[in-house]
Amino acid sequence: MVARSADLLENVRKEVYEMNQHIKVLAVPTDLLDPKSIKALWGKVEEEFGHADVLINNAGTALFGLVSEADQNAWW
Repeated sequence: MVARSADLLENVRKEVYEMNQHIKVLAVPTDLLDPKSIKALWGKVEEEFGHADVLINNAGTALFGLVSEADQNAWW
């Protein structure tokens, strides 16, 4: 998991472990606007897992507000 806030990442990591303690979670505070920060992130991924199989990018904003509150047809 990647976010700028280490505290936010730690909270989510704890929530994941509460659901399933067997899930391996790598939480890396990263500034995606900083190339050095991104390089450090991929170094940690490689060190921990060897490579990344899946990347889910859910960063960004939407004009319709929170996805959880939006009409599904508006964001599809």
